Amino acid sequence: MKEERVNGSGRGRALVRPVLIALGAAVVTFAAPSLAQQQPGLDAWQRGSCTACHGSLAQGGGGGEMPAGPNLRRTRLTPAELKETIACGRGDMPYHLEAAYATVPCYGIPVPGPAGAALGAPLTAAEIDALVDFLTKEVVGVTTITRAACAVFFGGNTNAPACAQYR
Repeated sequence: MKEERVNGSGRGRALVRPVLIALGAAVVTFAAPSLAQQQPGLDAWQRGSCTACHGSLAQGGGGGEMPAGPNLRRTRLTPAELKETIACGRGDMPYHLEAAYATVPCYGIPVPGPAGAALGAPLTAAEIDALVDFLTKEVVGVTTITRAACAVFFGGNTNAPACAQYR
């Protein structure tokens, strides 16, 4: 005759394991931030279509269908000037702060602003702040593009195909 366990530990273990696995997966899911959460400035760079004019690595655009944007790695703009430029545009660059020229004055120009100012991809003030933070920490002053400097634009992936040409 088989001896039966009184405490039921065999059945309990069978139930505990799936619960622990599910709980562990939930913790990892909530603990691992998305790329946008890790680098909201990079997300704003991508959503703002900045690469269209400034190049994929902020090295300056070649023009083509879009205006050639300056090399942001060599910019002399201060963070405050970068913020106003992104928010309000400059020259052929569209403005990205939706309220610019409507309720927010730009470059000292009272509301409403000049006719013909074009809205690019709309960004919030917080997204523009994050973009300026990203640019000042990762781009401005980094004049030599290395594999690591390239990887910043690809979620830190130094093996991204676009980064293969850099050391």
